Amino acid sequence: MLVPAAKELEQNRGIKARELMLPIAHVTTLAGSVTMIGTSSNLLIAGIAAPAGIDMRMLSYAPVALPVAVIGAVVVYLTAPLMLSGQGR
Repeated sequence: MLVPAAKELEQNRGIKARELMLPIAHVTTLAGSVTMIGTSSNLLIAGIAAPAGIDMRMLSYAPVALPVAVIGAVVVYLTAPLMLSGQGR
């Protein structure tokens, strides 16, 4: 969904599309882990837990996944410019 916006930024402001798309992809993966339907692995865990009588709700993963997603987003924000510019070597 963000490809047209990234291409427009690349054309108008000279910001490379890959410098936007890769960090956004990583942050959305982290954010998706907060809900049950956000990642396939969360659905798999809920499917395994159900026969054992463990009740999994939509935000059962949030107490652990939300802090991890926030910290991960900060790490991506701080390291992405350095890693994508190729100056980290």
